Amino acid sequence: MLLKRWLLSASSALLLFSVHTQGFEISPQGKLHLDYATQREDRTNLDDDFQIRRARVGVKGGHGDWRFKLDYEFTDDGDFKDAYLGYEGFQAGNVTVGQFKVPFGLEQQISSDDISFIERSLATEALVLSRRTGIGFSRADKRYSASVMAFGPEIDKNNGYGAAVRATFAPLLEKNQRLLHIGVAAATEYTKGSTSLGTPPESRPGSTQLVDTDSIDGVDRIDRLGLEAAWQRGPVSAQAEWIHAGLRRDSGQPDVDVDGWYLSGSWFITGETRPYEKGMFKSVEPKRDSGAWELVTRYSDVDLNDRNIEGGSEHNLTLGVNWYISSDLRLMLDYTDVHSRRQGESDDPEILTMRAQISF
Repeated sequence: MLLKRWLLSASSALLLFSVHTQGFEISPQGKLHLDYATQREDRTNLDDDFQIRRARVGVKGGHGDWRFKLDYEFTDDGDFKDAYLGYEGFQAGNVTVGQFKVPFGLEQQISSDDISFIERSLATEALVLSRRTGIGFSRADKRYSASVMAFGPEIDKNNGYGAAVRATFAPLLEKNQRLLHIGVAAATEYTKGSTSLGTPPESRPGSTQLVDTDSIDGVDRIDRLGLEAAWQRGPVSAQAEWIHAGLRRDSGQPDVDVDGWYLSGSWFITGETRPYEKGMFKSVEPKRDSGAWELVTRYSDVDLNDRNIEGGSEHNLTLGVNWYISSDLRLMLDYTDVHSRRQGESDDPEILTMRAQISF
């Protein structure tokens, strides 16, 4: 427990630097996710490896009705993640300008600090947009949320442009003990003429993709549709999504339609309940000094085959256990049984991934 006490002390010390002056607030924030994966490979060579999955620092704050956030990711070549300014003074809703998440999908909207698995599902990774620069409008209360965004490329990237909308409703919501959530999202993106879709097998060390369309030429537009649902009763919860992407091609080339889905379940054996707010789940606060324990399972599927595009198909079964030592410190272990097939060849590895994460 010496490491736990040291990490918690470090987080507390950083928070002491928060500034509150004449209504202006600014606070540091950051996260560090350390991963290790060991694999029983099948056809593709998958090396056991360590990875700094995320190493992010930034600041957030505001003054009156104004809010801002700026954070930078140091892994790989480094890039900005959230970088936006928001105004919450309108009665109709909130306006945000800058780079932030495109409003699409339940799993994608949940912070990487709060998702129940080490990696998001195959369908989310392969088909859902992440952050883009743009302007967005959102409105939410206890039971519903609605967001719309007009977006362009990411900072320092050459993505396309488009628009997205997401709406959620919780017809059943009883003090975070009983919950029924439903949602729908749609997005249209005008691309730069070619695109590719693919995903690692829900484990990033090594970054090998078993399914990948490679470059698809002549793509003028990508239309996405997503349906989502979640249910919760005390410490037990489940969520599911179905995601479709239609690649519309010019010059008379045939369109390409691909899709994916997942179903996941969670059980806090120590009795905690996943907090729910504004159409998404938040981080769990352990009830005991010994922390909170969560058992999770997920079945995910993605199919990137259509017409003459043979990107492959994959379905995974994941079993996991999470130890929430505190609200800022978590250890995770996922076992993933992978079944993929591409261009007539199957590849079925098994992957054991571990993560240590701290956030503040």
